[in-house]
Amino acid sequence: MTFEQEKDKPIMGKILIVEDTPIAAKVADIFLTEQHCTTVWVTSGEEALLKLSPDFHFILMDLGLPGIDGFETTKQIRLGHPDIANIPIIALTAHQDGAAIKAAKDAGMNGFFSKPFSRAQSIRLVDTFIRTKVSQCFLT
Repeated sequence: MTFEQEKDKPIMGKILIVEDTPIAAKVADIFLTEQHCTTVWVTSGEEALLKLSPDFHFILMDLGLPGIDGFETTKQIRLGHPDIANIPIIALTAHQDGAAIKAAKDAGMNGFFSKPFSRAQSIRLVDTFIRTKVSQCFLT
């Protein structure tokens, strides 16, 4: 496929990136736009709750956010309106221990990826949650 053909591919999905570190958000944005997704970036759980809408295909959620953290933000999303309560949420964090993974599952997240976010992770997320439309799973 030529660059022009690749550039003209339709947008596959819309992703909410909830990340307070600009460089981490930019890396995720680059890899997801390579997968023909559009992204919306917010820096806190409170902003995520305000921006959230049913047109997002999944959410990348940092755990260590200012204000309400990623775990609590996820819990609030899961208790919200049915149109948004089932949007897949994937933890993106520097924490790699079993306790953090368990806490992510308990909060209602659908996956747990360690930083730095990679191209391979972006491909896996788009394949799982957009191309095949899986909604109930837990990726690591």
